Amino acid sequence: MPEERALTAELVDPDPFAIGFSLLGLLVSGGAYLELRRNRILTENQRTGEFRQTWFQARRTLIHARRVVEEFATYVAEDGYGEQEFLFGRARLNLPRDRVDQLRRLHANSLTTASYMADNLDALSEYLDSSYQPMVDEIMEKLIELQLPHSYDAVVLLVRDGVTLYEKLINEIGQRESFSS
Repeated sequence: MPEERALTAELVDPDPFAIGFSLLGLLVSGGAYLELRRNRILTENQRTGEFRQTWFQARRTLIHARRVVEEFATYVAEDGYGEQEFLFGRARLNLPRDRVDQLRRLHANSLTTASYMADNLDALSEYLDSSYQPMVDEIMEKLIELQLPHSYDAVVLLVRDGVTLYEKLINEIGQRESFSS
């Protein structure tokens, strides 16, 4: 019995809702600032250099976002709560302290990534012209689906799809502007 109590005392019940919600925030924060704007009046070389630098910053953020989403997906799968309803307090987990610490780190990481995503896409949108409108519309349509996913697996799928759309936009910009190799 003492061993059973000791094991129980080491288990903690974190709520993964906060991480899932922050990952959804990652998509929304990017889309909230992604819009088409008139190009600033700059010399062409200065504009191209700034556009290129801004594009690379956004690309790095998306690479990191993909990693954060995939890391969360592994925790959801490993801990077995993917089919549980995505509502605050609904998923009841009993996890060791080290896993809770890992989830806290991931939560902080996803919030930071969401903030960078918003800033990077806001800056990038300064350079987008109307030729990018169909891709921006596709992203906005995906964001409309964010009402409230029904499960943690749905959160993972929705965020993966959203990140894929952002990557598609970034890749298209890189190809059109000859930023990528």
